Amino acid sequence: MAGSFSSALLLLLNMAGAFLAPPALPSGPASVGTSASASADGGGDDGDVDFFFFPFLVLYKSGRVQRFMGTDTVPASTDPATGVASRDVVVDAAAGLAVRLYLPPSLATNPTGTAGTDDDGGGGGSGSNRLPLLVFYHGGAFVTESAFSPTYHRYLNALVSRARVLVVSVEYHLTPEHRLPTAYDDAWAALRWALANARAGTGTDPWLSRHADPARLFLAGDSAGGNIAHYVALRAGWEGLGDGGAAVTTIRGLALLDPHFWGKRPVPSETTDEDTRRWRERTWSFVCGGPYGIDDPVINPARACWSPWRGWTCSAPGAVRTSTHSGPAVGPARWNCMRRPASITSTSLTSPTA
Repeated sequence: MAGSFSSALLLLLNMAGAFLAPPALPSGPASVGTSASASADGGGDDGDVDFFFFPFLVLYKSGRVQRFMGTDTVPASTDPATGVASRDVVVDAAAGLAVRLYLPPSLATNPTGTAGTDDDGGGGGSGSNRLPLLVFYHGGAFVTESAFSPTYHRYLNALVSRARVLVVSVEYHLTPEHRLPTAYDDAWAALRWALANARAGTGTDPWLSRHADPARLFLAGDSAGGNIAHYVALRAGWEGLGDGGAAVTTIRGLALLDPHFWGKRPVPSETTDEDTRRWRERTWSFVCGGPYGIDDPVINPARACWSPWRGWTCSAPGAVRTSTHSGPAVGPARWNCMRRPASITSTSLTSPTA
């Protein structure tokens, strides 16, 4: 409790300092996307605020972005506590898209993951010796956090160690530097890349091509990442996940951890306070810049047509968690209002930020 209070106090002092500090003299073009630590000196900003997305960031009229949280990162490594290995891979250098891969300890015996044996006695070959493939999207209200942040790095190390899955954690672009649908497109491209590398005989990434089983594909995301995972699942239903040949992949499961959902009209467990609802709508407009209204299916699954879910030919693809976060579990409540086939079920999971 004391640690949480101290963290909150430091955050408030940081924000107060940013607003109360006198603006520095202009020294050059304003930088976009700098972290709070890199831009706390004013950075040549005129101090005029365009949008304050409490408690995450401030967007100045100059275009400079100052973040107050979620900017710390940790390198990929072999985790001493779990033995899980991770490594970073650039998916598309031109687009600035990267991922962090995680491999269970029994397979993480060298930097390429090409040696060692599975607990089942296999050497990471084909068939039953391969691992389920989990594509994960981090949270942060679409505006902060990272696939490389300490929070999600610790969470995925623990998850991979216990669940024995191969994880692809996606470093998607953030708002406001890159408004939606950029993050959606990043998420989709990363999924397609992971599947292309996991399919036998087609992959160039050693971990995915040797150890991942594309027939056991799962998607998961926390908060904004839950929203993104939902979008990717919908898009997979619309477009399919085939490779243009005989290989067809279906999503075996979807884990939405406190997903970021909203809508014009409240559903059970959501606040009816008009000011709060207007603020939520403003933040959504800030995140997407206009392409998606507040009742678009990407933000309001209660308004979604369930036909895309027909592309999920597995037995129990849906899983939505409710957590110990303060306040009502808004995302799961809105998901549960969605009209969908009986095969889309709900269960309880654990959030990395709970």
